[in-house]
Amino acid sequence: MWQKKVTTVTRLVKKVTDKVSPSARAQRRAFASLRTRFYTDFWKKAAAGIGADIEDMGSSWFLIKKEGNSTFVHGERVMLDTAVTLELAGDKALVYRLLQEDGFPVPQSLVFTLETIEAAYQFQQKIKGDVVVKPMDSWAGQGVTVNIKTPEALKKAAIHASQYGHQLLIENHIQGDSYRLLFLNGEFLDAVRRDSPQIVGDGKSTVKQLVKLENEARTSKQETTALSPLHIDADCKRTLKELNISLNSVPASGEKIVIKKVANQNTKFENHGVRDQVHPDIIALGRDVSTLYRVELAGLDLITTDISKPLSETGGVINEINTTPGLHHHFLVSNENDAVQSGELVLDYILKKYPINR
Repeated sequence: MWQKKVTTVTRLVKKVTDKVSPSARAQRRAFASLRTRFYTDFWKKAAAGIGADIEDMGSSWFLIKKEGNSTFVHGERVMLDTAVTLELAGDKALVYRLLQEDGFPVPQSLVFTLETIEAAYQFQQKIKGDVVVKPMDSWAGQGVTVNIKTPEALKKAAIHASQYGHQLLIENHIQGDSYRLLFLNGEFLDAVRRDSPQIVGDGKSTVKQLVKLENEARTSKQETTALSPLHIDADCKRTLKELNISLNSVPASGEKIVIKKVANQNTKFENHGVRDQVHPDIIALGRDVSTLYRVELAGLDLITTDISKPLSETGGVINEINTTPGLHHHFLVSNENDAVQSGELVLDYILKKYPINR
C-alpha cells in the first residue's frame, strides 16, 4: 500500500502557518541573547589571549586590532572563505557527489521532495536498512530524523523536514558516534565527540516538563552549557517511543533519558574532547578535504564507531563539511582541560594572513 504514488502534497502535509506562540517567541529571544552574550565574551577573551584590542561596533560586530592590523568578527562568523565556498559547502547533495567522485567515504543519498517521495520509498527499499531524512538546508539538526525503519516513518520524517526546506535528502543510516573535527588552512586543531542530548529525571516531572526546565536552565545559568534549545520534534518522539516512554512519563530521580538521537542540541556535558585519539589517516583525510575544496576554516563532521581507526576499517563516513563552523563546539566540552583555544588560533591566523590596516 505504501508504494501508491502520492498525487498531491496536501495529502502528506498540513499547511504550516506563520503563527508562533508567545512562549516560542520568548524562547527564541532568550537563546539569541544567550548566543550573543557567549560570543561577545568568547571574542573578548580570544583577543586578550593574543594581546589584541577589541572594539564593540554595535549589532554584535567587533573590530579586533593588533599591531596595526585588524579584522571583524560577528557571532561565530569570521573573515575567512569566499561566498562561493560557503554556498558550495551548504549544498549537501553536491558535496556528497564531489566527495564520492574524489574517493572519500560518504553515505548513499538521494535528493527528493514531497512531490517525488516515491523515489525516496524506492531508495529505502533498495537500502534494506535504516535511513536518515533531512532538509537540504538543515541547521543545528533542525528537521533531521534518524533511524527510520518503515515507509510510514519515512513519510512522517519527510513532512517534518519539509517545514525547513522544499528539497530533502535521504541517506542510509551509518552506525557510530558523531564527531566534529576542526581544520584551519589544512591544519588539524581539534576533535570533539558529540553524544546525544539527555535529560535527568527528578522523580516528579514529566519528560515534557523536564525538557522545558532544561531549556529554562540553559538560558538562566551563569555557566553556559548550550547555545540551542531542546526541541520536541519527530526525532525526539521517535527516540522516546523506542524507549517505550512518552512525553507524559515521569522518569525516576537521577534517571538519565536520551531525549533524541541528533546531537546538535546537546550540552557541554555530552561533548567530549578527543583530539589525541584521532587516527593519523583521519587527520590526513580532513586535511585533504579542506585543501581540495579550499575551505580555510572547516568543521568536518564524521560518523564512525572508533575515531582511533581509519574510516576504511570502521565503515565510517564524512557526514558534512561546515564552513564558518561554530567554534563553541570546541569550548563547551565536558572536561575544561580538553577545550582548545580556537578563537585565539583563528584570530592570530587571520591577522597575520589577511591584515586590514585601519
